[in-house]
Amino acid sequence: MSAMDENGRGWRGAVERRQARRQAANAREAAGRRSWERRTQRGWPAVRTLLTIMLVTLAAFSLTDSAFSYWEATILRDEGVPATGLVEKIGRPNKGPRYADVRFTTRDGRAVSARVDNWQGLPAEGDRVAVCYAPRKPRKYVQDARVCPDFGVVRFGVVTGSGSLGLAIAVWVPWLVRRRRRSGITVAGGG
Repeated sequence: MSAMDENGRGWRGAVERRQARRQAANAREAAGRRSWERRTQRGWPAVRTLLTIMLVTLAAFSLTDSAFSYWEATILRDEGVPATGLVEKIGRPNKGPRYADVRFTTRDGRAVSARVDNWQGLPAEGDRVAVCYAPRKPRKYVQDARVCPDFGVVRFGVVTGSGSLGLAIAVWVPWLVRRRRRSGITVAGGG
């Protein structure tokens, strides 16, 4: 008695058909699992990209603002001249930062009115205050003398920008690790 007849039937044919059915079932199960994984991760690349764009934009604005604040603080540190002024107006435009318009006289006798928005305790209208200004542009470079020069804004911007860049990188690390594992690249560079 032979194990298989001319039509492929017999115990060997039955075993081969059974193995083919098992392989097909395993392939369907694996495809179903992969499609489920794809469905659950379908929106994540778009979210990751949008989050990265937002974080890099925040970092760019923070670091740019820090650069301008550093420029102002170094000018006031190097050239700052103290003066006493009178608070003309206190304001808070559209719920933004509070400021005070201060009128003071420079060393060369010019009367200058400048908006000062960085205060250590906002004064009231009519108060006499000490300010620190740069002689080359007294309207633009002026701060409260108690905080002059203010490098705190610079530090805050650098920390915010660096943190945003760190988070943007952290968003991509799991994807890069998964990609590296799938491609078979090892730390030593082998394949």
